[in-house]
Amino acid sequence: MLLRHKGQVVKFIRLDNAGENKALEQLCARKRRNFDFEYTPRDSPQYNGKVERKFATLWSRVRSDLNAAKFPKRMRHGLWSECARHATDIENLLVTKNKKELGPSYRQFYGSDWAGVEYLHQFGEMGVIKTARKIQNKLENKGTTMIYCGRAVNHGADVH
Repeated sequence: MLLRHKGQVVKFIRLDNAGENKALEQLCARKRRNFDFEYTPRDSPQYNGKVERKFATLWSRVRSDLNAAKFPKRMRHGLWSECARHATDIENLLVTKNKKELGPSYRQFYGSDWAGVEYLHQFGEMGVIKTARKIQNKLENKGTTMIYCGRAVNHGADVH
């Protein structure tokens, strides 16, 4: 994806020595991807200080969003990944200081602003999607109640 969209070639991937990362290296070798894998010792977050801090911040945001939505435990376990994507979107839209440029991470990486930002809502917010027909019984619902779980990633530009 980086090569196709940005013309950037990935040369190194740094991971810890966990089993799933060894499996990734084997998968890349089978698919003939030419990455150099660099492994850091297990349980040594000091090698990845910035990333480890970002993970801690992301998990705090996910917990906070799920708490604010007041989801029961079963729903929390089912929606945490969507909540994490939403929290990551918010993080990428925040202004960050870079050596080259001041602005959102998304703009720094892609070179443009994200078009869907005006449609963001609070995670877990309830809304009604209008489904009413032209002629309808007065007692029928005019829409369907839904929960906002973040942006639609693989939909057309007019779907929010």
